[in-house]
Amino acid sequence: MSEYEDFDTAPPMPKMGELRAALTTAATLEDPAEIDQGDFGPGRTYKSFEILPEPPLPAPLSHSRFHDGFYVRSPRGGLVGFVPWPGSQIVWETDAGWEQDLYRPEVHSLLKEEKKETKRK
Repeated sequence: MSEYEDFDTAPPMPKMGELRAALTTAATLEDPAEIDQGDFGPGRTYKSFEILPEPPLPAPLSHSRFHDGFYVRSPRGGLVGFVPWPGSQIVWETDAGWEQDLYRPEVHSLLKEEKKETKRK
């Protein structure tokens, strides 16, 4: 019988400093050799498209907001695409989203608002 199986005594509560020291992130538990690179391939490719070492000139100002963003080149026609963050879809320069600011500080819900109950008198 362990010391906590007796329901009359509770385990001691940790202090706030001890609790913070005990917290860790999931990334620290992963082995770096086993991390899935996902859409990245050999030879500096993303979803089989070549990653450009430098952004094309002139690059839209809306792209500078994304610190992890990078550019790729299409093998056909040499179109340039923008990847805002790893794992996202490629926005091609012929798409409407190329010049748009994709960042939104607020997310607008498409869900219907809940009906407020009215009290009858």
